[in-house]
Amino acid sequence: MLGSLFVEEDEVDIKNLGFPSRKLDVKSPPLPRSQCRLSGISNQGATCYLNSLLQTLLLTPEFRENLFLLSEHELGRLADKDKEDAKVRVIPLELQRLFVQLLLGDRQSVLTTDLTNSFGWTNNEELQQHDVQELNRILFSAIEESLVGTSGSDLIQTLYHGKIVNQIICDVCGKVSEREEDFLDLCVTVAGSESLESGLADSYCQMEVMNGQNQYRCGQCNKLVDARKGAKLRCLPEILTISLLRFSFDYIKLERYKETGKYMFPMRLNMAKYCEKDSTEEQWYDLFSIVIHRGGAHGGHYYAYIRDVDAIGQWTHPDEETLEVPADPSTGEVDFIQCDSPIELIQAVLANKPNQTLSLDKLGGEINSQTGVSWSKRFKRQYGPLNKFLAKYDDKFVLDTSSKQVSLRRYNTPRDGSGEPTSLDKSTPQSHKDYNSKKRSASPPPPLGSCWFSFDDVRVHPIREQEIQKTFSGKSSAYMLFYRKSTFERPSEAMGNPSYQIPDSLIAEVLEQNELLRIEREEYDMKMNELNLQIHFRQWYQYNNGALHPIDYQSSFLQLVIDRRKNIEDLKIAIMELGGELIDSEFVIHRMKEIPSGFHLYDDISIDNDKQIKDLYVEDGTMLFVWDGVQVGGSEVQTGILYEPVLLNISTGTKQHAVIRGFPKNMSLKSLQRHLCDILNLDCDSTVIKRIVGEEERKIVTFTFDQYEKSLSEVKLKDGDELLIDVESQSSSSENVPMSSHQQPKVFLAIENRCKNTQNGAQLKCRIEAEKSQTIGDIKTLAINKCGLTDNAESYRLRVDDEHIGLRPPMYEQLTIDDYGLNKFLLIILEEGEAPKSNEMTLTIMTSSCDLDLPDFDITIDRNSTVDYCLQCSLNWAGLSDDNWHLRKTNWCGEAAELLDDMESKLETCLVQHGDRLLLEKGRIPPKGFIRPAIWLYPTPPRHHHGNGGGDQGSMVSWITQGLSSLWNGLEQPSSTSPTSEPILIGDVEISLKSTLDDLKIQIMTLNSLSDVTIPTTDFMRVRVFSDGRLGGILRGSNATLQKLKLKSCDKLAIQILPQEESLNINQVVLEVSKRIPNTKTYESATEVLWDTSQGATVQSLKQMIADACFIQQELISLAKHFPTKYEWMVIKEQAKKQAQQQKSKKKATKINLRQAPYSIQDGDTIGVKNLQFDPLKTDDFSTEADEIGRAELNRLAEEKRKQRKERKEQSEGGIEFNRPKRPEVGLTIKVENFRS
Repeated sequence: MLGSLFVEEDEVDIKNLGFPSRKLDVKSPPLPRSQCRLSGISNQGATCYLNSLLQTLLLTPEFRENLFLLSEHELGRLADKDKEDAKVRVIPLELQRLFVQLLLGDRQSVLTTDLTNSFGWTNNEELQQHDVQELNRILFSAIEESLVGTSGSDLIQTLYHGKIVNQIICDVCGKVSEREEDFLDLCVTVAGSESLESGLADSYCQMEVMNGQNQYRCGQCNKLVDARKGAKLRCLPEILTISLLRFSFDYIKLERYKETGKYMFPMRLNMAKYCEKDSTEEQWYDLFSIVIHRGGAHGGHYYAYIRDVDAIGQWTHPDEETLEVPADPSTGEVDFIQCDSPIELIQAVLANKPNQTLSLDKLGGEINSQTGVSWSKRFKRQYGPLNKFLAKYDDKFVLDTSSKQVSLRRYNTPRDGSGEPTSLDKSTPQSHKDYNSKKRSASPPPPLGSCWFSFDDVRVHPIREQEIQKTFSGKSSAYMLFYRKSTFERPSEAMGNPSYQIPDSLIAEVLEQNELLRIEREEYDMKMNELNLQIHFRQWYQYNNGALHPIDYQSSFLQLVIDRRKNIEDLKIAIMELGGELIDSEFVIHRMKEIPSGFHLYDDISIDNDKQIKDLYVEDGTMLFVWDGVQVGGSEVQTGILYEPVLLNISTGTKQHAVIRGFPKNMSLKSLQRHLCDILNLDCDSTVIKRIVGEEERKIVTFTFDQYEKSLSEVKLKDGDELLIDVESQSSSSENVPMSSHQQPKVFLAIENRCKNTQNGAQLKCRIEAEKSQTIGDIKTLAINKCGLTDNAESYRLRVDDEHIGLRPPMYEQLTIDDYGLNKFLLIILEEGEAPKSNEMTLTIMTSSCDLDLPDFDITIDRNSTVDYCLQCSLNWAGLSDDNWHLRKTNWCGEAAELLDDMESKLETCLVQHGDRLLLEKGRIPPKGFIRPAIWLYPTPPRHHHGNGGGDQGSMVSWITQGLSSLWNGLEQPSSTSPTSEPILIGDVEISLKSTLDDLKIQIMTLNSLSDVTIPTTDFMRVRVFSDGRLGGILRGSNATLQKLKLKSCDKLAIQILPQEESLNINQVVLEVSKRIPNTKTYESATEVLWDTSQGATVQSLKQMIADACFIQQELISLAKHFPTKYEWMVIKEQAKKQAQQQKSKKKATKINLRQAPYSIQDGDTIGVKNLQFDPLKTDDFSTEADEIGRAELNRLAEEKRKQRKERKEQSEGGIEFNRPKRPEVGLTIKVENFRS
């Protein structure tokens, strides 16, 4: 907002003028290795724990070299991994290639995708955070399994495995009971200890006394005795891994937390005192890797501090290291937004300021300005307040507490022979580029093999050994420690040699990749520095109406390709070679830009021949104007942003005197008045300038006398504004006056040519001056001529391209500009296609919902066309011959909406309008007045019967059951345990809505799937509505029409074949009754019962019916209705009477109607029944285990939605969310093929 506040009036801020910016249309190659010569590992999403462990294994020479000793003869070839009989040990092969890339590849970071793929991770495991201690055990186990049967089968066992012996010593007889265990890492509890030595002593030096109620049964004494229990280290590995157990559980708050207190560990560790007594010699280990966890108990980030044992990397003092901050590859400037390190961010900000100093407040504002996020939102949660952060890193920054000034700490550097300080000792501002490349003087590094580096995913940098002490405590604290035996000695040829022991084949492979990378970087460098410039010559332009205009749009410039790193002298030479005779003996080069009034010239870039082109912000597509610097076509041209013309629409109230032209924005309103009077031949003393404002209700506003002395920009006139020259001086009132019809000025329209048949040389953009009364057909004719098109005008049409909505429908040519409300700066598209006539409409047919490889297309048809005709036109255009298609309307955002199922209806009757989008979908629509529902066969329901059925009924049931069984057995039901357990789709029927329910049943009986089932009459079939996988209401009334039953084509119908005839009336409700098994959460199989509500749908009536059906006394029954979507039961109670008795009115209490809210009992509902005689406790608890699981799942989904709403709210407020939600823990696995057979 304040970016140009301190720019002088005659200065030009080129970056804010809207000139073309460079577009990165080419993928950038991987960055080369950093200054330390060590590569990082890219994070795939949440693989920081893997990256830290991999870097530790890489810089463990004994592990790395033994891995490289395994050849392809033992491990196999990666090219054969997909062959059936080939046994390829993919994990060690991928580890080899990853290590070679990290050691020799010319990349700043390496991807681990191939390695994680070899782990069998195919379900986004790389996006799930895991524990590095868990990974350490699982990865070593996977490597051991992968190396079975090779010479490296004992690699992990030799280097990392040790043995612990657990002992119990009897205090009576002295017997020692032992149990030996193998360990991969020693787990030491952090809570209650202050150092690693004390933690190890507690675990392996202290003996637990077993007495009192905790006595030990001695096998030799054969009784409970006092004893001592403890553990000792029997065998130590060559590489000692120690896992610090920093996570504990708070039994009061019932949550995990992280121990952040101080916990020290030594650089050298003597393990002899923790071993068995017979181990007399010292066991010294040297620390060489620390895996650090930053964060809390529910998430965080892993990185590692590792000692470079073989001196592979190049160590520099951290204060002298080249700062490698992210940069824009096209400009070389610092990309502050991508700068994740607060130290580097502040250093980059201060380096570009005078004296490298800012006040504390301005530093915070600069961080907010450069990154778009304040310090508080981006870094405060992790690093604390800005002032405390600066005080903490006083080795890098100087914070003056009195003046609140912050500056970069400068180091004493040697002076040259002249006695002058070196460049860094001078307090001069530096550019970002100089800042990124400047290095401080070198200081002596630590001895070879003693240099420490920080490995944080892709970023690797040297650290001082003192930095390790900061990992003793806090949120960023040590989590795993790796020690190696002090007796290990490295051969001299391994020091500083990253290719030591690497097979030649792998070296050749990575060198070839490095060469390809070099070529790719060179090509990228050339591409990024290649500029395509438009060179315009004065001979091809004329100056009129306050701006430059090309004489011929088809040949107004020449294209020049040049390297942006060349200087202006090279540019001039290239222009002279390009222009030839068009070049004057003395010429200048100005930057040119197209504006509404034409073209305007800005700054002169040809002043300094030694300047590079890139330093002048010349980018792709920049227009450069070559001229003598004075005149164009005999007219003097003023340059610079102050003389930038404003396009004004001037009117005098008559069409003959309308003027549209540009005027310099620094011109005063009074000068404009005199200039217009000269053009229009008016008396300046009798004229007044007025402004026309408003779009729909247009008004005239008169300028005040003070405003006449101000410039056009000061009175806020902008491109496209309309002015009126009033020749009556007495009308110079400042009141708003409505505008009369004869004062309507002209408008200008921007036309873009998008015709596919455009020939070379045809103009792609043009501007047209027109009156609002002109028709769209007139505008089209003008546009065709302006664009240089020669085809028949009938083959083109115009449409508006709205920046928010997109392309609007083609415009009717008989309508005027005013009818369409075309205003200034609207973009109008000229394209191929016939314009719609007044009786036609253009519709867009979308094919995204069907499997057609077709783009969306337009059709133009008569407004009175039917839906069927529209469908046929769409099918003809798409080349489809079958009739298995239909159309559907869409809503405002293009989603499927109402179905156009009445094929004989007119489009206008269906509210389809010009420009609407219709969706073409598969599926035939039945004729008007017909429906085609899908029919599903459901199992015959078990029903409770009163009394015994006769013999005829028994034989009827057997007959029907036999037919249904053959039907289910004849159809393929996947993994069905019972032939009647699942519904079956048996087909669909097409039937008139005027048909009766009996007609529907008869037509269903004729389906092929039911041909083997003999159904005596239609009363043996029940038809129900089927939705959401559940049976709904039963269709009643044999003579009721389907239209009366409100059936639709989209309905799914379920039929049930009954063992007896059924003819239900509206008072009969079919219910599913389930008896609860006492003292359990399960029910017996549901039984179907028929409830007659003709005498009232009361609780008493329902209880009586169920009591008779279940043979339970009515007073011992408790009932509840099940709501399956909520997994809840509502107990059915007689509440209306009690409420009525409490009322003081004498009105008769109304009984509750169970068919109304809140129970709303209807066909298919499940009623749970409790027998209180056997289940008297928790009379209101009807839940099952499935209900509890379902409610828990609903609560989980609701909680997830709540968290998502919270995240969206925080994101909408512009903050960065650091408090990440707790993720469910998922077990970490690595899949390994069986190599033991």
